[in-house]
Amino acid sequence: MNVVRICEEYEGTRGSLYYYVVEGNKLRHISRYAIGENKHGRIVYWSVPIKNVSGKPIIELGFSGSGYGHASEYRIEDFIASKDGFPKSENRKWRESLKKAMERLRNYEFEIFDLELKKLIKEFKTLYVQMIDDVKKYSEKLVFKLSFVGHASRVRSAFDDVSRCLFACLSNPKDKSRLMSLRNVCRWIYQLWVLRLICEAVEAKSIKREKWQEKPCWWIEQGTPIPTCILETPYGDITCWFEFQFHEMAHWASVFTRKREHVRPDIVIVKGSYKVAKEVGSIDLIVECKERDFKMWKNEIKQVRAYAENFRPKSFILASLKQIPQHYKHLIEKTGIKVVDSLYPTKRDKIQKFTEIVRYSIF
Repeated sequence: MNVVRICEEYEGTRGSLYYYVVEGNKLRHISRYAIGENKHGRIVYWSVPIKNVSGKPIIELGFSGSGYGHASEYRIEDFIASKDGFPKSENRKWRESLKKAMERLRNYEFEIFDLELKKLIKEFKTLYVQMIDDVKKYSEKLVFKLSFVGHASRVRSAFDDVSRCLFACLSNPKDKSRLMSLRNVCRWIYQLWVLRLICEAVEAKSIKREKWQEKPCWWIEQGTPIPTCILETPYGDITCWFEFQFHEMAHWASVFTRKREHVRPDIVIVKGSYKVAKEVGSIDLIVECKERDFKMWKNEIKQVRAYAENFRPKSFILASLKQIPQHYKHLIEKTGIKVVDSLYPTKRDKIQKFTEIVRYSIF
């Protein structure tokens, strides 16, 4: 039996390399054709019989350390005589950036088995696409730019091209990794959509532009003391933080306390104009966002309470995409935290309720 060795590098969508075999309009992972595997840390070598894949296109999906993606097309014969498990680059049919390659790959679907992942993909293509559209329209209305920095690169791709973002998240061979990757993107999309609701609630007229900025923007970066934006409203300036953090090293606090520290609430709102978080004396409003089913995050209620206790905002709102059981909602509200569940684009009554609570909390 003629067998070739194919090497993959597992690292999510950063510094990774995967191979998929084209079957009709399906992309099936190379492991489905292998008769053996050999793992060395994040490196996996697959032993694949040539006859199992002969005549079928093999798509290589690779990602740099910064998340930049590329795609190439090979045949199983290109791996013959390879000592390191990589194909001969001179034999590939084509190679393009993932952005450009989507013209070829857009109609392909990954082979998926996990029902929870299938459900999330369906939600992403409908509900989250609507949220993205709402945020983009709002940025056009107020004439500001969405500036994604650092770990927000995958979310940036969602706002650039929804199909490419989904394709990148699903390029992870394991359904568990795919689910985690897509959940992270959905979490940020929901937070940004809620931030847009807050901006509308306070009747923002424009976004202040800093001297170093070409145009006004939402600065979207996790864990930076720099605010996401400063709103100009009829009631004065209001400063907003997305993934708020007092200083860059705050998340290292657990190293010294030897226990989990809750240092990064989702959205922080403060009346006035502030350049950095350390200038803030008191917080007017914290909004914590939950986009998953309640059963998947109910153990995080302690985390929500910890934010309220540690940061002592004047008001605290828990915004949930999904419904929260009445019993738990009552327990949370008894602590002084206001709850708005089933908060999503077509739920006008919930949006109105959220808007009223935000206005009351700040003004």
